[in-house]
Amino acid sequence: MNNREQIMIHVKKDEEIFTTPAKPKVPQGGALEWKVAGGGYHFALNLGYNSPCELEEEPYHAEPGGSITANVRSDAPFDEYKYTIAVFKDGEFLIEDPRFIVRR
Repeated sequence: MNNREQIMIHVKKDEEIFTTPAKPKVPQGGALEWKVAGGGYHFALNLGYNSPCELEEEPYHAEPGGSITANVRSDAPFDEYKYTIAVFKDGEFLIEDPRFIVRR
């Protein structure tokens, strides 16, 4: 069983961003990894105060082509969690507030 869920951040031409899968599901003790599709942008991640995740390493941002990985605690409550992504494009920040699910 794969306990790592890769989340791709897509930047649309009309200055919007979205993630795939839209609402990933990860088990307790699993991991989430974020990357920008095409890899051409800086991005940052805010998991929030109630996050069941711990980042593998700081900082909470990635250079173009980089990624951010967060490990889900093994005792994380089964629930849906909101987080924030910011992508830096053409001198502006594009913001999205997607969600992920900690599953059984």
